[in-house]
Amino acid sequence: MPPRNPFDLLEALVEAYRRNELHCAKADYPLDVRALLKALNTHCFEPRQTIGEIERRCGLNDHNVSRRFAEHVGMSPRAYRRRRRMEPAKRLLRHEGLQTIPVAQIAPAVGYERPDSFARAFKRYTGRSPKQHREAT
Repeated sequence: MPPRNPFDLLEALVEAYRRNELHCAKADYPLDVRALLKALNTHCFEPRQTIGEIERRCGLNDHNVSRRFAEHVGMSPRAYRRRRRMEPAKRLLRHEGLQTIPVAQIAPAVGYERPDSFARAFKRYTGRSPKQHREAT
């Protein structure tokens, strides 16, 4: 049975996305690319984690790791994280059970500390504001 409280539902949906939809590293990826991909997935929704910090946590000081990541995954680490944040945000904004949740509450659930930063990033990614996206059902 789904949670009745919209905030609990929001949390459950983000956790389900994290478990089921994040990109898995292929065995033929280089070890450093697999490590970075795993770290990006683990820290995807943590707002204070920069790509550089995530790379350092993995012990990846090689400046070419981003290039190798892009070669294997098809996008830069920054673009990967942005996509992994924005795709669930799009779904959460349109989810029937979350219509009463303000955008300001969805922003931290997908890794943005400030709602205005989320709104700008969302508009750059989709071409619409979060409110416009929600209303375009």
